[in-house]
Amino acid sequence: MSPGAGGTQPGGSVSATVSTTTTSGSPQTVNLSASGLPAGATANLSPSSVTSGNSATLTINTGPGTVAGTYPITVTGTGSTTHSVTYQLTVGTVPSDFSLSLSPGTGSVGAGAAATSTVDTATVSGPAQTVNLSAGSLPPGTTVNFSPASVTSGNSASLTISTSAATPAGTYAITVTGTTAATSHAATYTLTVTVPGGGCAGIPAWSASQAYAPGDTVSHIGRKWNSTWYSTGAEPGAAQSWAVWSDAGPC
Repeated sequence: MSPGAGGTQPGGSVSATVSTTTTSGSPQTVNLSASGLPAGATANLSPSSVTSGNSATLTINTGPGTVAGTYPITVTGTGSTTHSVTYQLTVGTVPSDFSLSLSPGTGSVGAGAAATSTVDTATVSGPAQTVNLSAGSLPPGTTVNFSPASVTSGNSASLTISTSAATPAGTYAITVTGTTAATSHAATYTLTVTVPGGGCAGIPAWSASQAYAPGDTVSHIGRKWNSTWYSTGAEPGAAQSWAVWSDAGPC
């Protein structure tokens, strides 16, 4: 669900996106349904069935008589198996809230280079609000720049993570935080830093923004990887990338 929560006054409506992914096997038809609605509320899923890998829009319409409160709405997808996710619906007094995400959420650069990402925000409930951005858990010799440094929820900012020659090789979890007067939310950017001559000399490091084709070779986390399919952003060694990269051993 994106976002995973929302609110409205009685008689109003809220919407969210239901995303599906094919995790194994072939794409399949997923039938969608919603349950746990409060009295006087209805849910519409458009479309009501999707091929896995696609998305649908959930719209919840409340009635004038819907009692104020917080309700966990269960959205269920049924294909060859069944999965569900919860949407938190608030009816009545709606607290101000927002969501924050990173695209992409991972990157790999050589020491001295910079990685970029987009910080996306959305207004989950209440009026749009000012979100101040910051980052923590930075590796040595690394600086971060947000452009702009604050946004109105619903807008985006560019994130640039600049490493230096002194940044050690390794994988780092950098915390990106958005803070308003009411609350804060955080997302993690996973940065892999490689050092030239560190065992993979002459083999280009994998990049989350680079498009790869079968036969391409990269280095990532001290190992050599051969591309077996077309991909962009599929990290070598990640569980979901098993059909995209072949491990050719240490380099």
